[in-house]
Amino acid sequence: MTSLSPGQNTALPGAGLVSITVKAQSGHVDPVALLLDAGRRADGDNGVVLFSNPEAAGGAVRLDVGADVVTIDLAALPTAVETVLVGAQ
Repeated sequence: MTSLSPGQNTALPGAGLVSITVKAQSGHVDPVALLLDAGRRADGDNGVVLFSNPEAAGGAVRLDVGADVVTIDLAALPTAVETVLVGAQ
């Protein structure tokens, strides 16, 4: 398991499932994920995952709202997606 601090990043493997749990020192956070293309732009609602849109890219990226976990199926991501940015609000 890799643990990241705010602002850190890491490369993901080329295939498989990746689960990211978002935690805060205190209180609750709302995880979000942005599926970005080479121009660092999201494809509208299909490129944004959050509590009100818990699935994007045909299910390749899903949010478990109750557990604050973002799951990414790397093999199922659209080829235009170059970066998956996970954060919290």
